[in-house]
Amino acid sequence: MSVTVARSAGFCWGVRRAVDCVLDELKKGGRGPFLLYGPLVHNPQVLEALRQRGVDVWNGEEESAPASGVLFLRTHGVSAGEMERLSGLPTRLRNLVCPRVARVQALARKHSLEGDRDILILGDPDHSEVIALLSYAGPRARLISGLADLDALPPLTRPVLLAQTTQNELLFERVAERLAGEYPDLLVERTICDSTDERQEELRALCPRADCVVVVGGANSANTSRLTAIAAEEGLPAFQVETADDLPLAALSAHRRILVTAGASTPSWVIGKVRERLLEMQGSARPGGGLLRFLRTIVFSSLYVAPAALALGAASGVAMGGEPWIRPALPACLAVLGLHSLNAILETARPRFASFGRDSFVRANRSWLLAVALLCIPASIALGAMQGLLPAAGYAGVWLLFVVYSLPLAGGGGGL
Repeated sequence: MSVTVARSAGFCWGVRRAVDCVLDELKKGGRGPFLLYGPLVHNPQVLEALRQRGVDVWNGEEESAPASGVLFLRTHGVSAGEMERLSGLPTRLRNLVCPRVARVQALARKHSLEGDRDILILGDPDHSEVIALLSYAGPRARLISGLADLDALPPLTRPVLLAQTTQNELLFERVAERLAGEYPDLLVERTICDSTDERQEELRALCPRADCVVVVGGANSANTSRLTAIAAEEGLPAFQVETADDLPLAALSAHRRILVTAGASTPSWVIGKVRERLLEMQGSARPGGGLLRFLRTIVFSSLYVAPAALALGAASGVAMGGEPWIRPALPACLAVLGLHSLNAILETARPRFASFGRDSFVRANRSWLLAVALLCIPASIALGAMQGLLPAAGYAGVWLLFVVYSLPLAGGGGGL
């Protein structure tokens, strides 16, 4: 089995720009609350990661309207009416609409004000970008979702064709070709994002070298669903997943060449986990897969630090002219193992912007890792006491300092 990840998979520059702006605002440490007006992007993992950093979602209810702080406007844009209402709030607005989306809104407003053309918008009726776009396009705007909708249109006057930025490029070309045959004065505004077009074209180019496609992205992401549809159009089985836990491993094991792509709002750490899970499946199917799983367990569980600490104790004993080393090395070995295990459990209790296989392993094996760590605490102190009062107090002090260090993590949702 081979696993290929499309080069264009993951954050487009508009999403990256929006996420970076939110993180920069948090770093400034200004007055909160920090709120998103609706989902910043259509990806639950990104929203959860921001929530863990203190950024919540406000869905527009009047009774819970913010009285201060910062309100971030979503990348898909807001309608003209929404913008007017939000501008009256006593909060600081950060408009994070993607510049490509803002360009389409500006074109729609321009043609609406000129008033001499009917405006056609190719898009998904329930998508927030399209809903906002229609508000700027005015009363002469009509929404179409595909070629079939063209038959239901009334006669048009000098039509202009716009598109949702994440639309299917081939569908847009077919719609434009059909309209041009009927309306010689058709104006085509090419508003599909370059990033969307790039990942769609790359997917089509890579499909002949794959047996199936895994598309990673939010279930509500339009551009992610479009990639799944394109893979199906190319004749390949397509599996759309949000995270590595959603992978249908039994179905995927029947395929030798797996292509992974992702929507524009899918973070790199989610793609990395999907790739790693697929590579694990690939390794398990090969000769020696059991050995690889064993080594993975040793590394991800930090069990390797125990023999490493003992080896360091042995080396110290040799360096000191053959001094006894096993008794002083044992409590140190247990303390290091326990500290590593507890720290891993604390760190992986919350989503991070870069966490792959080890985090998943620790979460899945949390119970026995915690049991090992908690056994190491009294064992290290007891073995230290066999060396004297001072070593015992030293190990007790180390554990006390670790507790003090860990309190902020435990209090922020990373508790044991």
